Amino acid sequence: MIVFSLNNQRYTHPENCEDVTIQQVIEFYRDVYPTRPTLMVELSEAVSEEPINESRVAAIEKKMQSKVWISNHLYPYMCRVVHHFCNVPHEALSKTSPDHLEYLYHHCIGAMRNPSEVQYKQFYLIDGEIYKLPTKLMSQSTLQEFAEAAQYEENAQLVKNGNWEGLLNVCSVILRKEDEEYSEEVYDRNRERFKTLPLQTLYEVGFFLKTLSLNYVLGLNLSLLKQAVADLQTT
Repeated sequence: MIVFSLNNQRYTHPENCEDVTIQQVIEFYRDVYPTRPTLMVELSEAVSEEPINESRVAAIEKKMQSKVWISNHLYPYMCRVVHHFCNVPHEALSKTSPDHLEYLYHHCIGAMRNPSEVQYKQFYLIDGEIYKLPTKLMSQSTLQEFAEAAQYEENAQLVKNGNWEGLLNVCSVILRKEDEEYSEEVYDRNRERFKTLPLQTLYEVGFFLKTLSLNYVLGLNLSLLKQAVADLQTT
């Protein structure tokens, strides 16, 4: 976290995804991201078209250069983003300079796209206890494993449909204490506990699933989590 001052008060802004919690990301996409200005939405849609309509993109970008639009739409949205990640009061943000506001905004958004080096990792120390990712598939050979696989598949579909809580839910299904079997109680406990984990964990879990994807035989769409993590980097 990076410390900064506004009106003689000290705050922090995230530097990378180690400084952003899973719950912050869920709440950002649920509460803040949908409030982005219409022109930002239109530009995102325009650059996603195949083929790209260059004249439409240029027209939108020209509108976004308007100082009136920037003042009335872009800066208020930036304030909402900075408030969410830095907990700076809106009143204090209204008194900062445009350059400083843009600096804070881009650091907040950039933090979600900036994981540390992601490598294969199986064990996690969470609240003083060791958790691990599975070494074998959810084979549906028992009722417990069937429930585990069903829960994973259901939450993978949530991610596909744009429900970012699905990311947290997926981790809650597959990341458990060593020798601990799946149960609804374990799932509920993990889901509550994992809210404060850093976003880095999601990148690592996504990497883990990508690495082992050739071994999965249940027909679960593991690319969903990978895509969701990739989407964080293109927000």
